[in-house]
Amino acid sequence: MKNKGITLIALIVTIVVLIILSAVSVSLITSDNSAINTTVTTKFNSQIAEIKEKIEIAKIDKKNVDGPLYLNTDEVNELINMPLFKDKIGVSNDTLYYLINDINSEDAKKMKESGFEPINMSINEFKYYVELNYLQYRINSSNAKIGRELGTSQFNSSISIGTNIYSNGWYIVGNYSEDEKNNQTYNSDFEKLKLKDTTHSPYLVNYDESLVLSIDGMDMYSTAIRVHSFNDIDLSALGSSFVYVDASAQRTEDYFGTLYSTSLYNGPVFNKKADYTDNSGHLVYDTDGALLLDNDNAIPVLEIDQRYTINNTYSVSITFSGDISQHNQSDAYAKTILAISGDSGQYCSWLGVYKNYLHVYSFRKNNPMQNTARETQSKGAASINISSYANKIINLQVTAVRNGKTNVYINGTKISTFDSGDVNLPYKYLTLGDLRVGRNLKFEGKIYDFTLFGTELTAEQIQNNYKKSAAYNN
Repeated sequence: MKNKGITLIALIVTIVVLIILSAVSVSLITSDNSAINTTVTTKFNSQIAEIKEKIEIAKIDKKNVDGPLYLNTDEVNELINMPLFKDKIGVSNDTLYYLINDINSEDAKKMKESGFEPINMSINEFKYYVELNYLQYRINSSNAKIGRELGTSQFNSSISIGTNIYSNGWYIVGNYSEDEKNNQTYNSDFEKLKLKDTTHSPYLVNYDESLVLSIDGMDMYSTAIRVHSFNDIDLSALGSSFVYVDASAQRTEDYFGTLYSTSLYNGPVFNKKADYTDNSGHLVYDTDGALLLDNDNAIPVLEIDQRYTINNTYSVSITFSGDISQHNQSDAYAKTILAISGDSGQYCSWLGVYKNYLHVYSFRKNNPMQNTARETQSKGAASINISSYANKIINLQVTAVRNGKTNVYINGTKISTFDSGDVNLPYKYLTLGDLRVGRNLKFEGKIYDFTLFGTELTAEQIQNNYKKSAAYNN
């Protein structure tokens, strides 16, 4: 018994000693001076030093070597190629910025100690931030300010945004104070633009050509002033509105907003020349200004290439009435209300009707469905029964995310959701009332208003669009 007691005591002592040694070992490993932490710190410091060195070299390579350095996150990514810092570092006015959600975090403090300024911005917001700061630097007059009106003369005769250059006749226009409005100390032509929303300012404006360009996170779009009536647009979606035709838009025998008759278009269409000698050559409206679509009326088409961009999202709002039953239709395809397309058989969005069924395509290649008068869904396409809307004015809205969901609304009510296609399509052409330019699958009816957005609208914005459409057409 005595020997067993000694053995037990020895075992306990051994365990205690091992615990103490383990604690000491863990402490040594995890301490600030440990080999592991020293290695991590050394690698971090090495990467920071490499980043700073490459940015200094970039300053020499940039054209504006006589002034501050400006690099957005994409440009920095190309320089450093470090996953840990991807999309997190940018340079504006020589200041090194570190993009982070929580500027008080330990990560932010660590970067600040390394010479970076933590800033809570998204990648796109920072690109926009860099461009505006660079524009501000290029202004000659010390009294000029971004957000008022600056002519090209204040930018050495040209305004540069990214790779785009705007010469004589262009202005940057932003917010005006109430005092400036009351005292009329601003360009009165600005009032003609009807730009009631300035949350997406500054705008690039050419008064002579009646054009407005909006800088929105470096994604620029253009539209003729006659199309935009910002009194009526849902302001929260304004920054993504490409084309808007409402009750106040100018409509002539050639134009439906900025959409113009195909009879005026002679550019390449699917690698062919357009030929529209078989139609009247002019757009026709009813007494209330709705665009009439029939076999004798020209179909409006807008060539989009190099003007607008749809990336991975879009939304459409279009109000129409007409023959959705297509009882006299001999063709196997649906007659088309709207097509946003690339080349032949490629559709960002395609909406048509076939014997009381609405056909919807979204981010999908292939020709539209044939002889489909039944409820059906597949990736990038759906057929929906809309017979209950016969002989009614229909506000049709579609929101879509590539490789996500497509939602279909009629008169503000969601009637279908299906999987969008996953094809990344070029956006070149927009047609109303035809499948694509030159095809005779024309919808017969009226179009009252139309909007194309480059974003996915919210449920609230959908309701606002429907209410405004109903007000226009009451």
